[in-house]
Amino acid sequence: MNSLQLDKRLDTTEQVVEEIMRIHRSLPPRPGLDEVEAATSLIQNVEKEDRAWLEAIANQRKPSDVPGELFSILQEMKKGLVRFKSKEQIREAAKLLDLETVHSLFDDFIQRASDCISSPSNGSAPPSRLPPRPPPTSLYLNEKTPARPKEMVSRDDSFVSKAKPSLYGDGFVATPRTPQVVDSTLTAGELTSLPLFNSG
Repeated sequence: MNSLQLDKRLDTTEQVVEEIMRIHRSLPPRPGLDEVEAATSLIQNVEKEDRAWLEAIANQRKPSDVPGELFSILQEMKKGLVRFKSKEQIREAAKLLDLETVHSLFDDFIQRASDCISSPSNGSAPPSRLPPRPPPTSLYLNEKTPARPKEMVSRDDSFVSKAKPSLYGDGFVATPRTPQVVDSTLTAGELTSLPLFNSG
């Protein structure tokens, strides 16, 4: 958690934006769509096998000479082993999907920051937006592939340090330009959605 730097002074809008981008950049690289799809497929297959195993265990008949409580203990231990093995199988896939969820959440935060900066006045309320959905405790419990926005904000904020905000009246006015971007999924149109930054 050292990347939080809670004692860091943030006195200006530009410093806050730079800190937002630094935190965004601190995330591990975003997994590819093929990786997300493969992880989701793996988890769904394991969960399907789990259900089959648990159903088979539940349908086992107790031998007439075995006490009911003893047989019940055996069944519960078998179920516990199935769940443990399954958790081991999907551990890495679940971590990958959790990372994808955090990236999606941070993309929304970056867009909200952009909307806030582009508002007519720094003192006015930012445009009304639905709050982002918090990531589930364990994403692998969700059978749907985590949604990745068609347009993503780049983690490369090299344009932040090179750009100088221009203040006119009550807010920042930006001149659209095309910064050097590592993330090939970022389009020129998305770059102009960060109005704080313009070439100086």
